[in-house]
Order: sequence, then C-alpha cells, then structure tokens
Amino acid sequence: MENLLIVKQLLETILSTPVIVTDDLPGSLKSFEDEHCFSKTLQPINTASYLHEFTDEMDRNTIYEIYEPLETVKIMFFLGNYLVIIGPYTETEWDTKKSERLLAVLGISMSYLTSYELYKCHYSIINFELIMRAVKTLIEAGGFCVSDYSYRKIKKTFDEDVSSAPISKEYTYEYVNRRYALENEFMHFIQTGDALKAKETLKKLTLMTQELSYTKGIMWNNIAGASCLRTIIRIAATQSALPPIIIDAITQKYAQNLYSIGNFAHKHQSSNFAYELVDELCTEIEKIQKQKYSAIVRKAISFIQLNLGHTLSVNLIAAELHITADYLAKQFKKETDTLIRNYIMMERTKKAAELLLSTRLTIQDISTYVGYVDNNYFVKVFKCHYGMTPTDYRKKYAI
Repeated sequence: MENLLIVKQLLETILSTPVIVTDDLPGSLKSFEDEHCFSKTLQPINTASYLHEFTDEMDRNTIYEIYEPLETVKIMFFLGNYLVIIGPYTETEWDTKKSERLLAVLGISMSYLTSYELYKCHYSIINFELIMRAVKTLIEAGGFCVSDYSYRKIKKTFDEDVSSAPISKEYTYEYVNRRYALENEFMHFIQTGDALKAKETLKKLTLMTQELSYTKGIMWNNIAGASCLRTIIRIAATQSALPPIIIDAITQKYAQNLYSIGNFAHKHQSSNFAYELVDELCTEIEKIQKQKYSAIVRKAISFIQLNLGHTLSVNLIAAELHITADYLAKQFKKETDTLIRNYIMMERTKKAAELLLSTRLTIQDISTYVGYVDNNYFVKVFKCHYGMTPTDYRKKYAI
C-alpha cells in the first residue's frame, strides 16, 4: 500500500488532477461530490449516492472511463479492496461557442456560462494515452497485472428536464464577485501596511475559499492556492513602493517554508506561515510609509540602503528609477534637506559603526563591506562624521 500511495502522489503532481485510492467509500465519495459536483441535477453521476450504486455494480477487473454531459471525465477501477478514481479532468480546451450551444440544448440560462467556464477550467486537459499510462502505473504499483483488466467507456446523458438545475454556490456570479471583493480588500490592507486588518481579511478569504478547487484540494493549502496568495501579496506590496528585492526575499522565504512541510499537508502550519508573511511584509511597508517622502525619494533611499556596498552615484540611482539625475537631486534635497552624496556617506558610516560594535571584522573588511575600497578614505570620512577613528570608536563603545 505504501508504494501505491507514493505512486498516487506522484501521478497527482504530474497530471495535476485528483487521484483517489481508498477503502473508505462513504467518506471518499461524499468528498468527491462536495469538491467536484457542479450541479446534482446536471451531474448525477458525480453525486455520492450515484457513485455508491455504481461501485456496487462495478466489475472488479474492469477499468471504467466515465463521461458526463458537462464534458469532464473520470477513471474508476478497483485494486483489490481499494477503489481508484482519477479525475475529474477534461479532454478538450474551453470553447465558448460550443459551451453556449451545450447550455442552450440543456435549457440552461446563459447567465451560467461564466460559472460553467470557471468550473470546467479548474480541471486539467489530459489525453487518453496519458491517462492509460497512469492507470497502468497504479495497477502495477498495487501488485496487479494490467492484462487481467478490461476497459469500458460510459457516457451519461440527462434523464430529465434540467432547465432549472441548481448550480453549486462556489461557481455562481455572486460568489465570484464576493471572493474578488475580499481579495481586493486584502490587497488594500497589504498596500497600506495594515497587518491586523490584512490578516482578518485573509482569514475570511480562507474560510470562503475552502470549498473552491483550482486543480485539486483546498485553495490555500495546495500549490495553486499558495501561488495565488503569493502573487496577490507581491502585487499589493509592489504598489506600496516596497523595493522588489525585499518583497522577493520575504515571499521566497514563505514559499520555502511551505515546501518544507511536505506539499502543504499541515493546514494549521501553512496558515501560520501565511500570517507571518503578512506580518513581515506589512512591517517593512509601514517603515517606508512612515517616511514623509514622495514615492521617488522613498525608492531612492531604499535603493541606497540595499546597495551600500556597491558604487553609488546620482546618475546610477536616477537611471534605476527611470528619471533624470537633475530631477532626483533636486527632489531629494528638497525633501530630506540633504545632498544624495552626503546621505550615502551617512548611511555607510552608520552601518560601519554598527559593524564595529557587533562584529570582530577588521577595519579594512568593514570599509570594503560598506562600499569604500580605499581604507584611508573610509577612516577620514568616519572621523569626520563621528569625531574619532573607527579603531577609537570600537575601543570606546564596544562592550
């Protein structure tokens, strides 16, 4: 069984579609209905009650490829006492005209076209050959022989009038609008650095999207959901004027932490990582927004602080910000009452002073680290700012 589960997880990743291997039919079939049934009337074949009846009648040595009218497909077969379900997936790309005709034939209102598109496009496009390879791999991993199985295709059609078929709430127009409104609210709080409100909104969004499947599983606890969350946060943080390098470092750490807990299996821990990400980014955004400067000057200051060890000049910074050097110099002096070259010197000597007290690095190493290749010049600048040499400063203040 252990080998079979490993293969199951591998196939889920490769196919990007759900793969169920279970001996708990009641629980698994109810979960299947909850996650994959667009409408019980339109898709009775995806309901737990229908699947229970179907599994009772299934031949234990037959692979069933089952099509339903809304154009998703699933594979079902038994491996001993274990039921295997691969899917749902689809074999065709979304085609608006074809889907309009399908809804018209079924007597379904065109107002559900977008809801149907959301539903169908959740599922991967997989061809028959790839699915059969996956089936073969699972059968052999379970210790069975492929040649012992036969194949049967089943196409389910509607047995009744479905013109008033109820649609699952997660695919309705109203649901999608509310979800996007919450996402926009969440992005606003990130952009303004309000960690408390951002986390409150994230909690609401998480609860709302627990039933929504992008490819498989719960939104915020799988790869697709985590990627969506990280993208939303990165966009919002970028709009706050936080430097991309800081955003990237913080969000990459979040992604690394999630992968470290094994494909996001631990929901509580992954949620904690998300809240920590929000806290850390909002702290950085708040720092920047407390500076009473324009966005241009804030970006210039951030660039300087992140590049103290490199060559810095007004021309280089202006080019990075896509503005003229004259405009940058004038705006910087106007808002900070300091020339850019003097600001760079102050930041370098301040960082050098921190290192003198917190490390045992040599004066030469510290000089190079903060961007002064000429050690003698560094000593001269430091003495001008602090009134003593770096060596005397360390002797006087180091504990």
